[in-house]
Amino acid sequence: MSPVASPRFGNYDRGILRAVPKKKTSHMKKRHRFMAGKGLKDVTALNKCSACGKLKRAHVLCPYCVQSIRQWFGNGFKTEAEVKAQKDAQWDEMNERLQKAGRKPLLKEDVEDLART
Repeated sequence: MSPVASPRFGNYDRGILRAVPKKKTSHMKKRHRFMAGKGLKDVTALNKCSACGKLKRAHVLCPYCVQSIRQWFGNGFKTEAEVKAQKDAQWDEMNERLQKAGRKPLLKEDVEDLART
């Protein structure tokens, strides 16, 4: 059985009209095709941080230094000793409130053990 030549397409319809895929392209094959050559690349531009000496990406802030600056801002520009003294004062105040309420005061070691588990 041969296809009938239509006046619209002439003799071209013999090959062109049959040029269709046999099956639908799967999602996985499409993704493989679209993502070809776009995988993760190795980071080669690495430098040492001038402040702390740890390894960091070039032209990017050191994450360790940024974290310490954020903590410093969050503490209100206090030193570590001042922050520790403030936490101890809060701890003592909390234990005093517990004693006034007739409850047993908490020990720091007990709370640290609970935090680890």
